[in-house]
Amino acid sequence: MGGPAERLSAVTSVPMRAWIIALAAGLGLVLQPSPAQAVNASDVAPCRPNMPQELRTFPGLFTVHVVCDHVLYEIPPAMLGRDMLLNTEFAGLSAGTETLAPGTLVENRLVRWIRRGNKVYLEAVHYEMWAGDIPGLQRGVEAASVRPVVKAFEAVAEGKDGAPIIDVTGLFVTDVPEGFAQEFKNYFQMAASDPKRSYIYSVKAFPRNVEIRYFQTWTADPRALAKSYESGRMPIPASLGFLFHTSMLLLPEQPMVGRYSDPRVGYFEVSFDDYGTAEHRAVKRGFITRYRLEKKHPEQPLSEPVQPIVFYMSREVPDKWRPWLKKGIEAWQAPFERAGFRNAIVVREAPTAEQDPDWDPEDVRYSVIRWTPSPRENAMGPAVTDPRSGEVISSHALVWNDVLRLAEMWYFTQASPLDPRAQKLPLPDDLMGEVLS
Repeated sequence: MGGPAERLSAVTSVPMRAWIIALAAGLGLVLQPSPAQAVNASDVAPCRPNMPQELRTFPGLFTVHVVCDHVLYEIPPAMLGRDMLLNTEFAGLSAGTETLAPGTLVENRLVRWIRRGNKVYLEAVHYEMWAGDIPGLQRGVEAASVRPVVKAFEAVAEGKDGAPIIDVTGLFVTDVPEGFAQEFKNYFQMAASDPKRSYIYSVKAFPRNVEIRYFQTWTADPRALAKSYESGRMPIPASLGFLFHTSMLLLPEQPMVGRYSDPRVGYFEVSFDDYGTAEHRAVKRGFITRYRLEKKHPEQPLSEPVQPIVFYMSREVPDKWRPWLKKGIEAWQAPFERAGFRNAIVVREAPTAEQDPDWDPEDVRYSVIRWTPSPRENAMGPAVTDPRSGEVISSHALVWNDVLRLAEMWYFTQASPLDPRAQKLPLPDDLMGEVLS
């Protein structure tokens, strides 16, 4: 009978709803109404033999179809050629990967879906060259910027208005495409993904983004594995398992106005070569990374923002540290007031599963404070940015549990002569809260 691609290709001339009905009737599938947009883990799984099979459809940025353990995207024509942010993070890790933590960034890149005939290509988009102040030259820059193909897909059917329908399962369960997590594969000396031990875990569709969680098994390079045994040291593992979360977010057609960086001021930046200057050469420049803060009332010296910076406190953060982290983040409200914004940055509790079953800390739309059980004494705050302008889309701040030990020892060694509370270990929780915030 073949896989979903073969089944769908046989009905490409049938209108969208009709081919779903035909597919269900011809294969014994059970059509399920889908009032919710999320597909839970049990829905993206191999079909059980001799059982009615389900085909489920979920509207969103793309219409997502789930047939057994295959996920298909129906890409509206209006979404072809649009800039989208593809962000991948670790959602779970196996033993032997303690240097990482859930929420660690794997890959962040700009992509476009391009259709040519019956093929749909996922292309990587780069903005390392720019000439925005000279429109004609900017067109030349765009023409000279070749976009590498990440992966090619066969259009197995067409939906409304000729929307191509592609089976994206292989993007997540077979070998990692070039550029996806290659740095980590090299770091762990892994050679390839094992599709027999990899699978899509869940998928969610929303109006501006699609979220996919999937498990991959990576296998070691046989030569590296043999060499590690010969060395007499701890051998590298034969395989490692990773749970990934990939977000695909539609970016605005008109990017935020970028602000050029200045080496005299310490900002993170998105760098590029600017060919549109008065100098007779390309100039290395950059847009600073910043949130899109706009006043509700531009005429007022102090105004609420149109959209504040919202950080969610993830559900796993220990209760006794939650108020201190909130205090530390919202302490930045005072500097923002000096810049003309009232309540520019706020902290909210993550909704419970009952309040919002679709909420996910890895969702690229949300800025989240994460807490991970790890002996690593550190914390980090990677930002997801729009490379076209430097706009910060979200920030996933990670706190490793043993950063408490680092903060405790720093304060003990530096402040104990002056602070009687710090002259005995362990430090009391109220003092640790102050240090943490």
